[in-house]
Amino acid sequence: MIDPPLTRRDLIRASAGAAALGAVAPYAFAQAPGTLKVGVIGTGGRGTGAAVDIARSSPGIEVVALADLFPEHLERARKAIQAAVPGSYKVTDETAFVGLDAYKQVIASDCDIVLCAGYPHFRPLHVESAVNAGKHVFAEKPIAVDPVGVRRFMKAGEVAKERGLGVLAGTQRRHATHYRAAVQAAHDGRLGNITGGSLFYCRNSGRTPKPRLEGESDMDWMLRNWWWFNWLSGGMIGQLLVHVIDIMHWVMGGPCRSAYGSGGRAAYTQPIYGNIFDHFAICYEYPDGEQFHAQVRQTPNSDRNVSEMFMGSKGRLITTASQAFLLGWDRSRIATYKQEGSPYIHEHTHFVESIRAGEPLNESKQIGESTMMAVMGQLAGWTAKKVEWDWAMNESELDLTPPSYEQGEVPPVPVPGTTPLI
Repeated sequence: MIDPPLTRRDLIRASAGAAALGAVAPYAFAQAPGTLKVGVIGTGGRGTGAAVDIARSSPGIEVVALADLFPEHLERARKAIQAAVPGSYKVTDETAFVGLDAYKQVIASDCDIVLCAGYPHFRPLHVESAVNAGKHVFAEKPIAVDPVGVRRFMKAGEVAKERGLGVLAGTQRRHATHYRAAVQAAHDGRLGNITGGSLFYCRNSGRTPKPRLEGESDMDWMLRNWWWFNWLSGGMIGQLLVHVIDIMHWVMGGPCRSAYGSGGRAAYTQPIYGNIFDHFAICYEYPDGEQFHAQVRQTPNSDRNVSEMFMGSKGRLITTASQAFLLGWDRSRIATYKQEGSPYIHEHTHFVESIRAGEPLNESKQIGESTMMAVMGQLAGWTAKKVEWDWAMNESELDLTPPSYEQGEVPPVPVPGTTPLI
């Protein structure tokens, strides 16, 4: 009798079983003495938060250099980091830099790890430059805003691996104790054959746009309102839905085959809201036919839902930021998993320990693929076209970089059915 060929699902289950303990338990690398110095590119909320998190995660961490586009952001971050982790704060006036090229000065400092938390449009450049300089990298998500940027980032990740450098992604759920246990349960077959599911990142509030200052150029206004422009932020899918897309990637063991869906502007229609869509509904389909229906929106006075649900032949897995449930089809609760500690701290603890053990984590491939799936969903919504994985990874020439950073014009809002798939 000839054995049937292994499916992708079989391979996922086999590899997951071999690594069962490592996928659930925190990393157990031995910790070596020695100070690790940290530089930060982008000192907004996530850059400041990441600097504090890594300082709190492990002993022997010093924050030595900071860079941001705006001096007021830099000064606010300096005060916040010093107040939160005074023993780790070693930034001086000579190692605090401002401007578009300030990232170069952070990378040229004596830091060992660069936290890349600037605007996502610049992330591939910053990560590539840091890796070329021999630095370990933390890359906030999304790691790019278009296919050209994703491929550039992933190439830098490959170079980092060849050089023995670490790349940590800002997808902290991968380091949360309850997510690790829940995903391992799925990989162990407790759901049976996974047939599909749903992904939600729906919220009722978010960033408030900033009005244009008198005499302010389009470029300066866009940089101050980066979240509201696709070329700078990656839009709603890149900023929000990518988190739950990454969980889908984790559970399924890789990227989807295609993305198809819709999107638009309903709550945020005025020019002050830039050119992003405020809602998307995307269907991600996998090679074996599994479909995941994903929604993201930001609508005032609406119900909030940030969760993932995976359906299998034996039951369902529901995951949220704080806990996860494994349910039978008879509605019985088979298992409950709860978060222990902060995943924002855990991810840096794991990263620092891996560097000190000489086995640095490299998450560039997984976050690169998750970001590409986010980009695919965005393109599907903008164009009303089906977007294939192979085309996005190998053929798409879309590059949202403006012709010039000196002037720049506000780009138009995409129009489904009219905006081309490039």
